[in-house]
Amino acid sequence: MTYEKFKRDFIAKLTEKTKEMNITFRFQKFVKNNDVECEGFSFKSEKMNLRLNPFFYLDDYFELYKEGSSIDELVNEIVEKWQCAINDLGSASNTFVEKFLDFQQAKDHIYCALLNKQRNKERGKTIPHKDFLDLIQACYYEVNDYGVIWINLETLKAWGISKEELFRIALENTEKQQSYTFSTMLDILKELCGETFETENFSLLPMYVLSNKNRNLGSGTILYPGLLSKISKDLDADLWLIPSSIHEWIVVPKTKEMNYDQLKTMIQDVNTGAVNERDILSDHPYLYERKSDKISF
Repeated sequence: MTYEKFKRDFIAKLTEKTKEMNITFRFQKFVKNNDVECEGFSFKSEKMNLRLNPFFYLDDYFELYKEGSSIDELVNEIVEKWQCAINDLGSASNTFVEKFLDFQQAKDHIYCALLNKQRNKERGKTIPHKDFLDLIQACYYEVNDYGVIWINLETLKAWGISKEELFRIALENTEKQQSYTFSTMLDILKELCGETFETENFSLLPMYVLSNKNRNLGSGTILYPGLLSKISKDLDADLWLIPSSIHEWIVVPKTKEMNYDQLKTMIQDVNTGAVNERDILSDHPYLYERKSDKISF
């Protein structure tokens, strides 16, 4: 089934379901990370007037459909998720918006991540950002378990602070509150696959995963002062930094067996076949050198 056919059938089923529950939904399009246009919807109940409402992306559910879920199952799941979120938020939804717009209350929840500069040309016009190599630093507000809100120029104006102040606070919070995690790739695969993972077939190439404690938007971890120097010292090598996604880096000690072109080809292949377009960070590797304490590409 094509995406357009899925969308028509999904909306028809959702319309039928929400009519039974006396709620309505609004279908919208947004430009997300990497200038990717995404479609989705939010719900509205006449019994509740909420300024903050969960948003659901249709392409995520299309992927679940392709994996075997039926449209009826997905519609029921999405309505249940909305009801759970609303029950948790309740009247706190409107209170949250007030807190978000008050910089003194919001400032402790602002963090920083790295995004692709070339892929965010349009989005870059709406968000405050700073260049870092061929990437950009951007700031977001973490909303507990309900995702993040990227800080745009309108929010910056409402807060009445400068871009410099925003990034100073975001970088401090990110380092102090979003502690880094550094695990071997083998440990990550064991965690994901459980005891069924066959270690004898795993590559002997030493690979590590660098992210934050939540493994969400962990690309900013390479900005932590002294972190790459510490890792390089512990591994006794310069470091290839492979941009796995906006959520984590794969770190590989530099050896003669692996060069820039090989890594670049591998990254581009993975980006094409395995990484959601919204999550792509870069299409080439970066090199951290101990002697200069600098990253190059």
